[in-house]
This record gives sequence, C-alpha cells and structure tokens, in this order.
Amino acid sequence: MKIAISSDNHLDVNQVDPAQALAAQAKWLLEQQVGAYFFLGDLKRPGRILRRCRPALARKS
Repeated sequence: MKIAISSDNHLDVNQVDPAQALAAQAKWLLEQQVGAYFFLGDLKRPGRILRRCRPALARKS
C-alpha cells in the first residue's frame, strides 16, 4: 500500500489558494493510487492567529 504524508504547507506564507492546493493534492493522491493519507498539520502559520488573539487573552488575565 502506498502512503502519503503532508505537513507544514503554510498556504498563507506561500500565497497559495487553499481550494486549488487541496484539489491538486487530491488529484495527485488519486493518480498515484495512495491508499492512506496522513495530514500532520500546519496548513497556515499559527502566529497570525496568536497575534490577533494576544490582546483578548491579555484582557482576560
């Protein structure tokens, strides 16, 4: 069985449209007849989320 593993895509940093990236990835996985796909995380950088949340978190402490 073929397996595929994906992580650290950082679509925001690489300025990639998520819908297009996921469609291309799905097409490739099907073409390669991958039997198991493991997504290990990090589609986007968490730092951007943390910067937006930090002020709200500071108010709660």
